[in-house]
Amino acid sequence: MIYIIEGVDGTGKSTMANLIADATRTNIMHMEQPVDSAPGVMFSSYMDIITNHKDLILDRAWYSEMIYGPVFRKHSQIPISDMFKLEKELIGNAVIIYCRTSNIQK
Repeated sequence: MIYIIEGVDGTGKSTMANLIADATRTNIMHMEQPVDSAPGVMFSSYMDIITNHKDLILDRAWYSEMIYGPVFRKHSQIPISDMFKLEKELIGNAVIIYCRTSNIQK
C-alpha cells in the first residue's frame, strides 16, 4: 500500500508517517520541494516512485506542488493533467491522508 500524507506545516504529517511506519513496517520517503527543473522531471520522478514501490509512505507528494510551486517558484512544475495520470496509476493501491489543524477555540 502507498500512503500519501499531505497538509500544511505543523499539522502532524511526520508524526502520522511514523505511526503508520511503525504499524506496517513501511519505509517513509520525505518529498522535498524541488528547485526548478526541466518540464516532466517531477512527473517522471513520481511515476518512477509509485510504479516501483508496492509499499511506501510519502510525506508530501504532488498535491503539495499545486500550492507550494506557485508560491515559491511562481509556477507548478507538474501540470494537473499529469497529476491525474499519477492518481490513475495509484487506483487500488493508495491511501491519501490529509492532516489539518483543529478549528476548536480554547
